[in-house]
Amino acid sequence: MKLFNLFFKEKHFNEVVKGGAKVFIAKGLISLITLLTTIVMARYYGADIIGYVAIIGSTIGILSTLALLGHQTSVLRLIPEFIEKYCYGSTYQLYKKIAFIICVGTLLISLLFLSSLDILLANVFHQPELKIPFFISVIFLIVFVLQSYTLQVIRALKEIHFYIFNMIALPVLNLLILVFVTIFFYQPFNPIYTKIVATLCILLLSLLFIHYFFKTRSNLVSSHMETGSWTLLSISLPMLLASSLRVFMGHIDVLMLASYRSSEEVGLYSIAIKLSLFSTIVIQSVNTIAAPKFSELYHSHQLEKLTEIVNKSAKLIFILVSPIIVILFLFGKDIISLIFGVEFIDSNTALLILLVGFYCASIFGPNSLFLSMTGDQNILLVIISFTFLLNILLNILLIQKFGVLGAAFATSISLIFKNIFSTLYILKKHQINTSIFNFKGMFDVKNS
Repeated sequence: MKLFNLFFKEKHFNEVVKGGAKVFIAKGLISLITLLTTIVMARYYGADIIGYVAIIGSTIGILSTLALLGHQTSVLRLIPEFIEKYCYGSTYQLYKKIAFIICVGTLLISLLFLSSLDILLANVFHQPELKIPFFISVIFLIVFVLQSYTLQVIRALKEIHFYIFNMIALPVLNLLILVFVTIFFYQPFNPIYTKIVATLCILLLSLLFIHYFFKTRSNLVSSHMETGSWTLLSISLPMLLASSLRVFMGHIDVLMLASYRSSEEVGLYSIAIKLSLFSTIVIQSVNTIAAPKFSELYHSHQLEKLTEIVNKSAKLIFILVSPIIVILFLFGKDIISLIFGVEFIDSNTALLILLVGFYCASIFGPNSLFLSMTGDQNILLVIISFTFLLNILLNILLIQKFGVLGAAFATSISLIFKNIFSTLYILKKHQINTSIFNFKGMFDVKNS
């Protein structure tokens, strides 16, 4: 009962828990569906194809982040602001203007990448057989980019139920299409093409939803307020830098492993990453709802409430993540063998190494989120930049010698570095402890 009161009695934290629970359930379903998709690929397409999917997926992820120009983050601030200050008409114009900027950027990035495709396949990926699937994926880059953008627009409009439906519908549709084509139209690169088709279908649904949302609002006549493209870019570009580095760190190990090692090893590492990411579902779920709450309390100078919410969020994350980590740590090999097959058992050691890094992320709490929401995004950018450089250096040093294990070590060490330095900075500047460790007395920390 005392534990229940600790977590749920406070109103602000209760909002975080309720909203986080919905997102947690959604992300849990998505992870399970993604796992089923990976099982289908493992059973019917093999480690090589899983490796190819990881290589192309990582590349598309990086290109999409660059094409978005940081607007997937900026709209979370701008859309609520425009609705509050102006009207739905102005907000609709803002949405379309940003979409146009993104489309232009995507076209330029696609042309640049395609013009260099032969060079990249020969000297970076060393996989000439990927030319056609790479070409098709980049041709449809605009689909992936606009889907990422519209998803965040829906989130900014606070249409949480459709936001959750959108997130779940994409992997479900992808799995259904993959099973269908595997049975009736089998060919090796099916998993790459089905992702394109599924994303296109969900994008069209998202565009219709957003159009309907604005058209059904009463005050659609736009005010005379105008925001120029350069103004929008001045807001979004700093966000682009931070988000780009985060995405790069999430994919750089796969791409460097592909550069130095075989596609089969990339496939093994991809399995380890997918399983280890189950431990991050809780962190992402809590952070999704906690972000606006941190900003609200900080900017309204309710620092005691903020400290309380941060401390409780950290403890909640740790309590919920721990059993997931323990299960994967103790039974990872059995899970891999049962689900994916004995040929993937070699990925278990990499999984254990990755779990150490992700467990540290849960122990040190929502430090990156705190920095983003309290005006310290520039400091976060510096920390992420150093972490990114460290990650590249470690990948260069370790992958050539240790392969999959080297990539796992590089990721875990980088995660630990980022979380330690982020937490220490918050302790020093804000006197708030984001971790579960008792730092009371260090820098005169405020800790509940």
